[in-house]
Amino acid sequence: PLVRFFNTDGLLKDSSVLFVGMATAQVFNLLFQMFMGRRLQSDEFALLISLLGIFNVLAFPLGVFSAAISRYTRLLIKDDRSGDVPRLVLYWGWRLAAVGSLFSLACFLFPNPIASFLHLERTAPVYIFGIILSGLFCRPVVNGALIGVQRFDGWCWGTVIGAVVRFLVGAFLVVAISPFAGWGLLGHGLGFYATILYGAVILIFCLKGATPTDKALPSMKQYLPGSFIIMLGYSILMTGDVVLVKHLFPESAGDFAYAATLGHLVLFVPQALVGAMFPKVVAQGRGTSQQRRLLAKTLLASLACSVATAIGFTLFARLLPQLIFNIVEPSDELVRWFRLVSWVMVPVALLSSVMRYALAQHRFSVVLIIPLAALVYIGAAFMFAQTPDAILVSLGILTVVSLLVAGLPMFWKSSGEGGRE
Repeated sequence: PLVRFFNTDGLLKDSSVLFVGMATAQVFNLLFQMFMGRRLQSDEFALLISLLGIFNVLAFPLGVFSAAISRYTRLLIKDDRSGDVPRLVLYWGWRLAAVGSLFSLACFLFPNPIASFLHLERTAPVYIFGIILSGLFCRPVVNGALIGVQRFDGWCWGTVIGAVVRFLVGAFLVVAISPFAGWGLLGHGLGFYATILYGAVILIFCLKGATPTDKALPSMKQYLPGSFIIMLGYSILMTGDVVLVKHLFPESAGDFAYAATLGHLVLFVPQALVGAMFPKVVAQGRGTSQQRRLLAKTLLASLACSVATAIGFTLFARLLPQLIFNIVEPSDELVRWFRLVSWVMVPVALLSSVMRYALAQHRFSVVLIIPLAALVYIGAAFMFAQTPDAILVSLGILTVVSLLVAGLPMFWKSSGEGGRE
C-alpha cells in the first residue's frame, strides 16, 4: 500500500530511476571526496571544498535554465511540437556558452582579486576555475531537455559518466602532477564536459525524425529573471555555509569542510524525488488538486528520507569522518558541525520541493521569500556571527521560516478550479 500510495503519479518509479543513477554517481563523488580528503593537506582540502562551494553557488542558479528548458520542452511536447525542442536547445545553448566564456575570461583577467577573497597565496586554482566555467554554463541546457522529454535514464547515465570521469581524472592529476586543490578542481570540471557530451548524444537520438514547425519558440524572458533570483537565493542557503566559513573563519575551514561535505549528503535522496516531480507538475497558474497531492507526497517522502539520514549521521558522527577521510580522531568541533549541518539540511531539502513546484507553475511571488532569506543570511553572517555554529543556526531558522511562508500557499485552491492545467 505504501508503494502504491507514492507511485500513483509515477513519482516512485521515476524517482527510483533517478535515485539509482544519482546513487551510483554519488558513490564516485564520495570516492572523489575520500581520495582528496586523504591525499590533500587539510588546508588544500578546505580550499578545494570552498572552490567547489563557489562552483555550486554558481551552478544551482544556472539550474534556472535547466528548469526553464525542462518546463518549455514539456510544454512543446504537450503541444505536439517535439521537433522544436532541438531549436530551443541550440538557441539557449549557444547563448549560455558565450556567457560562460565571458566569466572564464574574467578569471584570467582578474585572478588576484578572486584569489585574495579566498585567502589564496597563488592564482593557479583561479585559472583552473576559469577553464571549467564554460562547461558549468552549458550543462543546464542539456540536462533540462533530458528531464523535459522524461529521459531519466539518459540523465542518470550522463551523471554517472561525469562522476566517473571526475574521480578518475582528478585522482590521476593529483597523483601524477601534484597534491594541490587545483588539480582536483580540474578533474571535477572535466566531469561536467563528459556529462554534456553524453546528454547531447542521447537527445540527438531521442528527437531524431521529429519535424520542426515554423512557429516561434516560447518566450522565456518573463520566466528566467524571476527563476534566477529565486534559485540564486536557494543556492546560497544550500551551499553558502562552506564559502562563508572559509571567508569569515579561515582557521575553522578545514574541519568545517569535512563536516559540510558529509552533512550535505542529507539532500541526496530528496533531489531525486524533486527531479521526478518537476515535469509532472508543469502548469500555468495554481495547477490541479492532483498536482498538489503530488507535491504533498514529495514533501512527505523527502521529510522521511532526510530525517532518517540526519538521524544516522547523528548516531555515527564520529565514525563516518574516520572511515571516509581517515581522520584518526575527529575533533569535537568537526563532530558537532557534522550533526548541525545534517539537521539544518532537512528543511533545506523540503524547501527545494516547494521552490521547484512554484517554478514549474510560474508562481514566483510565493517563493520570493527565498532570496530575501538568503540576503538576511549573508547579512547576519557578516554582522553578527561569531562562530560557524551561529551561521548554521541562522540558516536553520531562516530556512524553516521560508518553508512555512512559501509552502502553505501552495495548497490553497484557486477559485473556480476545474481540474485542468
